[in-house]
Amino acid sequence: THHRLKIDCRGYDIVTERFDEFRLNRRFEVTDTRSSPYKDGDNIWGTTGNPHEGATVHWGMQQAWDYFDDEFGHRGFDGNGGEVEAFFESDGSGPFYLPATQEVHIQEAAPFTLPMCTGNVTINVNSWAVIDILAQENKHGEIEDAFTLGGGQGTQAGALNEGFADIFGAMVEREVGATFNEIWTSGQDASANTLLHRSFISPNNAHFRANAAGTCFNPGIADEFNEPGFWDPNGGVHANSGPLSHWFYLLVTGNTHQNGTTVTGIGFNDASLIAWETLMSLPNGAGYVDARDNAIDFAELNFGFCSQEHIGTIEAFNAINLPSALPTQNINPNISGGLTSLLSA
Repeated sequence: THHRLKIDCRGYDIVTERFDEFRLNRRFEVTDTRSSPYKDGDNIWGTTGNPHEGATVHWGMQQAWDYFDDEFGHRGFDGNGGEVEAFFESDGSGPFYLPATQEVHIQEAAPFTLPMCTGNVTINVNSWAVIDILAQENKHGEIEDAFTLGGGQGTQAGALNEGFADIFGAMVEREVGATFNEIWTSGQDASANTLLHRSFISPNNAHFRANAAGTCFNPGIADEFNEPGFWDPNGGVHANSGPLSHWFYLLVTGNTHQNGTTVTGIGFNDASLIAWETLMSLPNGAGYVDARDNAIDFAELNFGFCSQEHIGTIEAFNAINLPSALPTQNINPNISGGLTSLLSA
């Protein structure tokens, strides 16, 4: 008997295989993936090597499926139980989701080159098959498939796509038992080199990277939104997602931002619900202002006008330089009987 990395019972539809090659059409566009199934005689996949990494990818896809199903009733990339396909590759430049074929691709650990303002830096990667990265790529699949946000380098939609993937990667990591500090750092298990990490608490380490054009840029402050062009107008969705990640951290925990704005934290559950509903509501090509307005509207409608959740959502956006007026409840002085009668009623 051979066991495979495939589960299609109890509502799941997940398959993980070994990547062989892409199939291309005459225009050299990817149309399909050629792959080989993982097989094991005793369903024990070892602790190192390809089978173990493939099994880890499969486990990560299942953890993401469980979280989104349990919390939001969203099953698979399409939300309706459609198949999730993932592939483990023996080489490559890093993990990615491929919209053309609706697949997650995770690469074997290898030295990774990161363009920096002082020149390229080679980073040793322990493994790309770590839970927050696996969940992030799974979330990219949902964003590209079930939602209409879209993305692309150099766009605000691309930055939001990356930011929401980081947010829900952190939530899945929390679900499987990550510590508080681990939740707020993306990629810490992939490499000990902090240059590869993305921080929710202080996204500014992205400052020092070169942009998509290979040149340096004036970084500004990576945990605040600065328009026009953010701080990397030529691309850099992983840097330009910083304000959204920092917004979520502030909304969960409550804190005083460096610009002096104090945020009332509302905890993981309510903050993740606001983030989810905001993502679901965004149109193709949406920007940061759309995300702010939709999040505030949902917080007010779902939790109530002037609720802690409503106020906290606004405060967190004010902290990242997307200001909106805090709600007020004014007494109407033009009431029959006057203000004294109203207050004594």
